Amino acid sequence: MTDGDGTRPVAVITGGGTGIGAATAVRFARAGWNLALAGRRTAPLESTAAACHDADPACEILPIPTDVGRPDRCRSLIDAVDRRFARLDALINNAGGGPAGPIAAATPDDLAASFTVNALSAAWLTHCAWPVFTRQGGGCVVNVSSMAAHDPYPGLFAYAASKAAVESMIRSIHNERGDLKIRAFAVAPGAVETDLLRSYFEESVVPREATMAPDVMARIIVGCALGEHDDHDGQTALAPNAETLRWLAPHTV
Repeated sequence: MTDGDGTRPVAVITGGGTGIGAATAVRFARAGWNLALAGRRTAPLESTAAACHDADPACEILPIPTDVGRPDRCRSLIDAVDRRFARLDALINNAGGGPAGPIAAATPDDLAASFTVNALSAAWLTHCAWPVFTRQGGGCVVNVSSMAAHDPYPGLFAYAASKAAVESMIRSIHNERGDLKIRAFAVAPGAVETDLLRSYFEESVVPREATMAPDVMARIIVGCALGEHDDHDGQTALAPNAETLRWLAPHTV
């Protein structure tokens, strides 16, 4: 997908070095997009960039090692993308994580860590991207949530709550955009075979055969950016498994 004068659209993907973020980046490259990949570790970002170049040698990629849990780094990330590409067509808030454990054992630091990486980073980046979207007249935001936001597994108290927050943000974008063509979606996957999943669950608890490949979710995310799911603008896609996709409209939340 490119615009009329041949300029490639641009996506920012947080958590772009591994898992769902990496798979999403490769799908965007195949679709003709340029990319800014954000993550804490340089090596995984470079690996994703190489995979994107393999998918499309013309894909221009800006790897940005950073911590999107810091507001100043979110501002710097969006500014760097705007300087490099002079546009931003899709913001994919995929970075996630945080400590797991029972409610009784949760500490203030545990709660802050979960909300910072999962929710506040998405809020800050959306805030920073808003002026670019305003200048362009539109854009797209996709927040990666989790089925845990709807049916939390014991031990995911803070993680689940922070993921529910990113779904609320999508509804806020939808309600506040006015005449701007800013489309907004959340995607709530079930168990996806990623390093994050394995940091929470051993295979004896969540067998590998019960998980989805990251590309299953990448297909939905990129489809949102490409306009394939515009009938569900402002909604959350529930994907508990590879065979099931159900959209949750705002009034049902």
